[in-house]
Amino acid sequence: MSDYQGPLEDALVRALAKAVVRVGSDNETAQVVRRSFVDAIGVVLAGSAHPLWRENLGRWPVWEAALGAPAPASCRVWGLPDAVVSPVTATVLNGSRLRCYDYNDLYFGPSRGVHPSDVIPVLTANAESIGASGQRLLESAEVAFHIQALLGDHFLAPSKMWDYTTLTGIGAVCGLARLHGLDEIQLQHAIAIMISMGVPPSEMESGARNRAGLLTGWKRFNAAWAAVKAHEAISLVKLGVEGPYHPMLGRRSGLTTILGMRSDEVSALMSRLGSVDEWTAPTVAYKRWPAGSRAQASIKATLEALREGRRDGREPVRVIVDVPMEVHDHMVRMDAYDPLSIDGADHSLPFLVATAVVDGDVGVGSFDETKRSRPEVAKVLRKVVSIEPSMSLTAEEGPDYGAITTIMWSDGSTTRAESRNLPGHGQAAFSDRELEEKARGLAASQGHQDWFDAVVPKIWQLADVPDVSALLTPVRG
Repeated sequence: MSDYQGPLEDALVRALAKAVVRVGSDNETAQVVRRSFVDAIGVVLAGSAHPLWRENLGRWPVWEAALGAPAPASCRVWGLPDAVVSPVTATVLNGSRLRCYDYNDLYFGPSRGVHPSDVIPVLTANAESIGASGQRLLESAEVAFHIQALLGDHFLAPSKMWDYTTLTGIGAVCGLARLHGLDEIQLQHAIAIMISMGVPPSEMESGARNRAGLLTGWKRFNAAWAAVKAHEAISLVKLGVEGPYHPMLGRRSGLTTILGMRSDEVSALMSRLGSVDEWTAPTVAYKRWPAGSRAQASIKATLEALREGRRDGREPVRVIVDVPMEVHDHMVRMDAYDPLSIDGADHSLPFLVATAVVDGDVGVGSFDETKRSRPEVAKVLRKVVSIEPSMSLTAEEGPDYGAITTIMWSDGSTTRAESRNLPGHGQAAFSDRELEEKARGLAASQGHQDWFDAVVPKIWQLADVPDVSALLTPVRG
């Protein structure tokens, strides 16, 4: 530690750093991490098919040069057997693909969700670069998951003006500090540096489109870049750099002021940070279909109603999906019945329901232009599907993202199915086998099933892996 790096005066940063140093590993949180890791590998490989990476991924040396190649090449680009790059480049190339489709895990805080697995690429890359053990990687990820969930519980956001990647960055810093063996005071400075790099606005969620009708490509990069900033914060602290003394409570404008936190909310967070022994594993949800969490129950209810009612010779003439008002407002936007792009389609509940009706499922390939613009999908989308807001739909547990689908058939009959709770969450959680099958199917769709089948058993036994640098070694035929 540098002579300049004394303890910070910010009581909240000090409490956070102390909690990170104190929190230990437990079986339940470790299993959450392993599940998210398996899921993330499948989602990252599926992201290779996104137009953003379809051609760019093979140009990884250009990305390495553009990002400055700030460290020796020692990290794998998942799915590219010959690509060995720096930790920063691996974080960007793997982390951005994790968010290409709205498909990775989710933790629901009272007013702010976060994707905990967003930290896995940066933690894995750093573990590869230092030859850390699987147990060390596992413990660092547990720390990062705990901190993201805890801050998601307490960083309330009535204005929703800041992006969830604020939590990603702080969680990643805390996990990386455990991985690299930083002490409590060094961690204080790393958190301070991370916060001082800026709080990202929530403009990525505004729905604004570019000339091609796409949401900003930054939506695919913002979490990966928060992780890069966390990596940089750790690197700077290891060189002796200080952070600002009051980054959270601030004499002028700390993070709690920017987020609009009241003094009682700060006190509640301080109290939670002081009770590490009472922390439990975060309840993390996983997605069955590549769409926002608000669409999952609607797709499930629609597919169930179709299975129950489809018979030879009859077709659905009307599909009505009742959803909570918040789901309707988020998933039935201006171009919902005529989506012009991938981003418009995976955020359009009418399109997702129409695709489920036509194809009997929704997958990554559903958003390709050739499938998205099919006449049969357009017909169902505009003439058959109707999404209706409901004031009475509430969940038994978790967020109120449920749905009731009613299908009227050409012979005059009706079928109805409902999904009150979010699939993949709580009592509707996926088993380990179901989660692995989801990820294996995504890997296979990109020609990586052999590699996936070689890597995933090691992830389920991550604590026994002696050196993470060998974890993602490619399988060669």
